[in-house]
Amino acid sequence: MIRILIVEDMILLQESLANIVNGQEDMEVAGVTANADEALILCRETNPDLALIDVVMEDKASGIAVAAEIRREMPNIKIVIMTALPEITFIDAARKAGAHSFVYKSSDCQHLLYVIRSTMKDKGIYPGPGEEGLTKISFSDAEIAVIRLVYHGKQQNEIIQALSVSEDRVKELISSILNKTGFDSITKFSIYAVANGFIVPIEQSIHASREESLQKACIKETGDFEEPLDANDAVQNNVDLSAFYEFKLNVKNLSRTERVIFSFYTEGYSAAEVAKKLFVSLDTIKWHNKNIYRKLKISSLKELRVYAQMIKASD
Repeated sequence: MIRILIVEDMILLQESLANIVNGQEDMEVAGVTANADEALILCRETNPDLALIDVVMEDKASGIAVAAEIRREMPNIKIVIMTALPEITFIDAARKAGAHSFVYKSSDCQHLLYVIRSTMKDKGIYPGPGEEGLTKISFSDAEIAVIRLVYHGKQQNEIIQALSVSEDRVKELISSILNKTGFDSITKFSIYAVANGFIVPIEQSIHASREESLQKACIKETGDFEEPLDANDAVQNNVDLSAFYEFKLNVKNLSRTERVIFSFYTEGYSAAEVAKKLFVSLDTIKWHNKNIYRKLKISSLKELRVYAQMIKASD
């Protein structure tokens, strides 16, 4: 019997993972927690065979740091890191922390179970062949910052100012990125890296505060100036501009679970697809939808997507 400790702060997903594990003949839940510090304590108390750990937990605690502590103190416990954020640096950090396997939350249930069973057989599983090209490349923090800034349309002088470095240093970083990836254009690579989920854009990065993300959603940057979203954007979608601003302010009222579901909707997923990705029933998603609509003061998924597209246009 494989005894598994689940370390996940999103209660909806926490319960779903527990149901999946307990539904297997060869697995059982040894413990569940949303707290990084408690994870280490539970490992000492329950001595699980495997710990399934989220990358980002309550108060932005690092699941990777917890994994490293568990590996140092209890090397017999297998570690599987999981995340919903396709940030390339997480993979390298998980390896350095000694995690045996790494899985994205967007994976289906069967893949997750395969990863758990393979890990217990001493076969580490990391992102598949389609992702290996970039996941094997190690970028420095400065290089990742440059990629993000270029993706957001920043020019060389803006990158110099943002990173507080010299022009020669920026050129050196860009040259290093291109040499590592084989691309002939930093712009082409930045678009490719974000589009394929290898780099998280600035406003989605866990290093950016929630307040910064909200501010970026409410304004659009034009060089050295910041101006409100153009009313034409609202007219094109037949949306009242004041209602649009109210919608963006109401996003902060969503719970963590609701924000995860909301983010999937903004990417165009259907309710059924969201349910599959979160390992829950469609009825559960519909129940959360009612709360999301109420808090955002909207009446349909179509309305949500129109607003979401306008928010993206304002970034």
